[in-house]
Amino acid sequence: MILSSDVINKIINEIAPKYFDDDFDEISKNRIGIFGMVAETMATLYENSIVNNAIKSRERLTITASKHTLMQEASAYPELVIPHANPANINVSIGVPINYIESKFAVDSSNVNFVLHKDTLITISNIPFMLPYTVNILGRKVNGQFSYSVQYTLDGENPISNITNPFLITQNLIIDGERFLFFNTNLIQVSKKYDTYNITETERIPLQGIEFTYDDQLVFFNVFYRNNDNSEFQMVEKYYYTTKFVSTENRFIYYNDTEDGKIRISIPAEFDFTFNGELRIDIYTTKGKAGNFTYNGGTIEIAPNSYLNQIDYTGSYFKCIVIGNSVGGTDKLTTEEIRQRIINYKSTLRSIDTENDLNKYFKEIDTENNTIFIKKRIDIYEKKYTAFMIMRDEESKVISTNSLDGFIKASDVNVYYPQTSRHVIYPSTAYSLIDGQDFKVEKNDSIYRKIKRIRLRLSGNTVDNYSRLRELDIRDMYSNKLGADAFTFSEGANNSGTLDLDTEDIEKAFDGDTSTYWEVGDTDYQGDPEKYSEVILTLNDATLLSSVTMGVAYDVVADYPMGSIEVQYENQAGTEPDGSDGTWVEIITPREFKVSQVEDPSGNTFNEQVPLRRITSTINSLEENSNKFLFACPYLMVINEDPPSTSFYLNSIDKEHTLTIGYSNINAPLQFIINRFRISRNAIDNEFSYKLNFNIVPASDLPEGIVDNEGNIINWDAFKIYGFVYSPSDDTDIVGYFPMKLVSYNKNDNYFTVTAELKTDDYITLNDELRIKDTVYSAGSTELFDHITPLSGNKIGIAVYYNDGNYNDKGEYETIIPGIESYGLLNIYTNEFDKVTFMINMTKMIQCIVNFVEDEEEEGVIHYEVKQIPLVRYSELRTNMNRISNVIMNTNTSMRTLLSQIKNNSSIDYKFYATYGKSKFFKMENTNIPLDRLDIRMKFRVRIMATRTDNTLISDLKSFIQPLIENINVSNMNINQSIYFSNIITQVENEFKYKQDRILAFELRQVNEYNTLYQSLINTTPALETMNKEQLLQFIPEFVKIDINKIEIEVIPV
Repeated sequence: MILSSDVINKIINEIAPKYFDDDFDEISKNRIGIFGMVAETMATLYENSIVNNAIKSRERLTITASKHTLMQEASAYPELVIPHANPANINVSIGVPINYIESKFAVDSSNVNFVLHKDTLITISNIPFMLPYTVNILGRKVNGQFSYSVQYTLDGENPISNITNPFLITQNLIIDGERFLFFNTNLIQVSKKYDTYNITETERIPLQGIEFTYDDQLVFFNVFYRNNDNSEFQMVEKYYYTTKFVSTENRFIYYNDTEDGKIRISIPAEFDFTFNGELRIDIYTTKGKAGNFTYNGGTIEIAPNSYLNQIDYTGSYFKCIVIGNSVGGTDKLTTEEIRQRIINYKSTLRSIDTENDLNKYFKEIDTENNTIFIKKRIDIYEKKYTAFMIMRDEESKVISTNSLDGFIKASDVNVYYPQTSRHVIYPSTAYSLIDGQDFKVEKNDSIYRKIKRIRLRLSGNTVDNYSRLRELDIRDMYSNKLGADAFTFSEGANNSGTLDLDTEDIEKAFDGDTSTYWEVGDTDYQGDPEKYSEVILTLNDATLLSSVTMGVAYDVVADYPMGSIEVQYENQAGTEPDGSDGTWVEIITPREFKVSQVEDPSGNTFNEQVPLRRITSTINSLEENSNKFLFACPYLMVINEDPPSTSFYLNSIDKEHTLTIGYSNINAPLQFIINRFRISRNAIDNEFSYKLNFNIVPASDLPEGIVDNEGNIINWDAFKIYGFVYSPSDDTDIVGYFPMKLVSYNKNDNYFTVTAELKTDDYITLNDELRIKDTVYSAGSTELFDHITPLSGNKIGIAVYYNDGNYNDKGEYETIIPGIESYGLLNIYTNEFDKVTFMINMTKMIQCIVNFVEDEEEEGVIHYEVKQIPLVRYSELRTNMNRISNVIMNTNTSMRTLLSQIKNNSSIDYKFYATYGKSKFFKMENTNIPLDRLDIRMKFRVRIMATRTDNTLISDLKSFIQPLIENINVSNMNINQSIYFSNIITQVENEFKYKQDRILAFELRQVNEYNTLYQSLINTTPALETMNKEQLLQFIPEFVKIDINKIEIEVIPV
């Protein structure tokens, strides 16, 4: 670079002598007078111009630009979001002294209104927190005593809050003899700074804008304006200063928050301000990641405050109980992180079209799992990518997966629906390698215990003592109906009367004609519910059962238990003479019903799933058998007949949904708060119902007589809770209801627990609708109906009814539920803004070709060959089902968004990496021997000084080795990477021998069952560009994984 001194020397030595006389030497030497000034100025200007040009050159390139320029560039792309820091959250319960608010904040003799302003500062373990919104405590005197409710003022000034339900959970506690009203809230780790600017003269608004400063990391800020001291502040819209066009009729300002610690505001000509007007800025900052901590009893201080001290908190004092830890805080992006986001965004040319684009996209949105996109087909019809994922659990451990071909026999299909010509295979199906084939699986149900005996108990009819069955439908796991000839019938040991075990009479229950029935026997009832008919059905051959349907010839009204079903599993040891294990497992809780007419055989029907019982030893043996393995598919797999194709549905869910108040009866003597409910289903365990679970919290003190002093519910009939289902075409129309069960009351935290279930048979229409059956009653009646509902976007209502002997107002919902005339409706909560997804149709994202194969021996029987079924190691799928479901759901959302951006006629096939099973490409060193399993086991030997004790050496070595192996595989997602164990040995010795001086030597002894002759795993995966079309379509990338518990280290003292 040319410096100013170089310029001055050139002026003095080369240019000036041409124009000055002999006196110039003295002038130039001392650089004085006008000549010195001109020379110095010219030199400085020249140097500055060079520097400025260099800076401009640097700023023109994203890779070298400063943060200021990067933020300017990012603002030009509306889709590119550069987030601020994110504050941590902590759940607390704040207690307000009741005497204090009743004495100081009484509106009149019957009403109290206390406001805890959102400017209140709550310091926990020296970290500042604030309320998300101002909290209002409203008290109303009822029967001479105040009843309180607490709610937020949702003012729209908190852009980082997703709170939609204003009501807060409360409870009364006595602490040191004083009554406190506690409410639960989630604090945010922010500090708030007010700053103002008075507009007195036009020229006082600087051209460069008004500058405000702050400390820590910016979360958000709001700008307000008022015309004078007598008017109210109103929030002003704000736009980034590079915004070219603003379309609004409201006041707005431009802002620039690029520079750390400063916000600069400029006022446009359209602002229409008045002299003596005032701008106010509220700046919220956070400590970001530093605000995360585990609370271990640190100090808590609450300093109530409000803007300009508008609320007098003199004499106030509060309690604060910390319920959880401070979590979720993240720092602002560094300059390099911002740079990388812009580079990734620009490199896709605002579209996503190549493997590189796809890989960058997924690497940015999913930092926990590893996904690689491979282009498998390019022609005039389609551009097809396959996304292979290495899935990880919550601890970042690699989950064992594969994508393998499967052979599905006709007899393996769990259920066939002729209405849609669909064959359904449940996620509970287990698969193992077919004998003699390394990369094709078939069903393996040897892991499940079979049923040997069924015990039916039927109480006597209240009119004539007789028990009757009009239907008995028993199905195996593959929907085959078992006839009476599959059983031997005998009298149970607890039978109280006479039994009719005539074969012709028994057939009436099995024949499917529900107008006739098997009169099981005379129970000798005589008003004693402990007397019943007990029949034992012993299977001639132990069978894997799916369901038992029992239809009784009784009417629907109930007052005592009238029936139950129990099963016994096959005894693996074979010690029971009848082949059972001798233990009865109840699958139907005794149901209550009572006869009104003996002649009416319609009665009740109970369809119940038989619980799956697994054989742990068989599972373990298969999973570790390198010739079999054990897999399961996380999806409901459907084989369609016309055209031949496959569909996949994720039907295991576990998700919390936020509720909002849909209806509140203003005449109600009591209100309840329900913030959320959880809905879950584990289809891997053969569950066929969606379970709902939630807590309901009284918004005020419970009336006497509902729970006792110990917290036991003494009046179970005080409340009834029902779920509502809505029309798919009009989510304001309640089409059905289902009962919910009050389970318990928690005295300490003042809430009731409620559960419910929605049953399904996984029947899916061609329009992607799910059948909910045997659960929902038609609105206004007591008739069950099949509720056909979309797979997603489902609204559910939760209604709480109360009976105190006086209140029975149901408002506009009078006719929804019959038979509850004495109850009044309190609240209805709905998931209006957080709809339920029962299943996710993954068919668009999972493309598995199916071939129909005729049976070689039995004419008309068709089997199915399905290509590249996504599979997970069986035990890991059960252990990590929630995590796997969440990853799949998030990936599905991302890929659907991605498909809308991909150019041309492109598609994505979502599959799993091969991390479990046999290897096709990894070979032992200098051989053609394939690695027998990708989840390897390694044995090492370490030599240490005999005089040294090192209790953590083994665990430290394992923790060091495990990521070394897997990082080699995952580095840059290189599908051709080999593994050289000598490199691993070298790294271990560098760390533990030379740096830490803890070992003398380290050596490899064994990999799987291979000896030390082989010191490397050579990856023979061919380069993608050399593969032909068929090879590409069949290609599954492989990843060698190792669990810490599969690293064995032998210690040799020397």
